[in-house]
Amino acid sequence: MNRIRPGSVPGWVRDVLLSPERDKPVVAVTTPPKRRDPWMDPELLEASLEGAADVVLLQTGKATWALAEALPDRLDVYGGALRIWWPGLHRASDPYEHELIFVYGEGDAKRAARKIVKSILGESAELSEELVSSLQVATAAPLEPKRRDGREGGPSDRAVEELEDELNSMSADRKRALEENEKLRKKVAELRKKLKSVKGRLESSSGQEDDPLRSGTDFLLGVRLAYARTHDEGTRHQYPLGRMRVGHSFMECLRDLQGVELSKVLEVCAQVASGIAHTIAGREVHQLRAGPAGSRSRTRKSDGAQAWRCALQTHTPGARRLHWWATSGSQEPTVEFASVGHHDDFDIPE
Repeated sequence: MNRIRPGSVPGWVRDVLLSPERDKPVVAVTTPPKRRDPWMDPELLEASLEGAADVVLLQTGKATWALAEALPDRLDVYGGALRIWWPGLHRASDPYEHELIFVYGEGDAKRAARKIVKSILGESAELSEELVSSLQVATAAPLEPKRRDGREGGPSDRAVEELEDELNSMSADRKRALEENEKLRKKVAELRKKLKSVKGRLESSSGQEDDPLRSGTDFLLGVRLAYARTHDEGTRHQYPLGRMRVGHSFMECLRDLQGVELSKVLEVCAQVASGIAHTIAGREVHQLRAGPAGSRSRTRKSDGAQAWRCALQTHTPGARRLHWWATSGSQEPTVEFASVGHHDDFDIPE
């Protein structure tokens, strides 16, 4: 067991605790305030660990204050608590990976010792009888009754030193608390700034949400939503939505469209892409021809796609028609929405 003096703390932290070559855990035992001795005997604790760990003793005060200065935040220990520093400790280590065990009195000492032993030797390990006995008879060490000069009536030099150590420890605690508070304040400010930025982006984009005319991708999303809203599960199972795409001039055509609701266009496009339109007489689905009845049907030379049309409106002057290309054969069947025109409009962009 090694007692770490205040002056040797920085070098010990550098050469031992933070050494990448350290292969054994180090267990720190600290003294509680107003006590010269810890809640448990560190030598008996080290013996109970059977050489699997090194145990050190630090007096709460100057030594633990120096320890806090030498280690990264929240990796120190003081005030009667115990800590296990596992091998591999470094300045960016997570404090929660190196167990800190609080001991508030003699009643906690046995629990803390058992936790240390089991953490290092395994769950089946037990405390030695000597260590248990020492924990049962542990008592607070009295302060020196006399001053060094032998005179009565005042605190001893040792008592004054211990009080100074306690005051220094409290000052160090306050300093650490203030530093931690400042870090938390900055972190909260940073999070608030990020939250404000996210809210700003959401607000700026809220007017664009659910706008099928924004792009071809948004239009196809609108078709899928219309399909999901207007057809029950049974219908969707019988008429699954097929592959779709938007022709090069379809969005421009839609943006110029007047006299028909966009929701109607989305609904009919969903019917076309799922094949439901062919079952609805009012849709008047048929192949698009080059002219009036009797003209030949339209075929796209580049891929052999067939041109089709259906009614978006009926019994309305200038009723609109939806035109699309349908691929088949060796290709995956695809509906390509091409244009929206009037009843007498037989054009379709290729």
